[in-house]
Amino acid sequence: MNICLLQTVDDKAVQQLDELLHKLDPAAPSLSRERLEFLCESADFKLFTASDQGGDFVGMLTLTCCQTLSRPKYWIEDVVVDPACRGKGAGRALVQAALRFVKEMNDGSVI
Repeated sequence: MNICLLQTVDDKAVQQLDELLHKLDPAAPSLSRERLEFLCESADFKLFTASDQGGDFVGMLTLTCCQTLSRPKYWIEDVVVDPACRGKGAGRALVQAALRFVKEMNDGSVI
């Protein structure tokens, strides 16, 4: 299982992430390349992916940040793992990666 931040948006990524999104929410609108690129360009949006040995996405997690007067605040959203891959630690690894990222952004403390 490989966990990483989505860095490159291509048609394969859009298709696989759209499929995962619809496993989480079948009524969600289809994900477009333009929407995914827009989100990934935002400093306040991070998309973590879990991929199998073949490089296909089997899970995802979004981390969003809201700047407030006191400090940045983070939300974990859209956590989904393909049903065929559940129970193998992908969800836990995605959450742990997001928490590590927040700690790194905040000098070692989770807010």
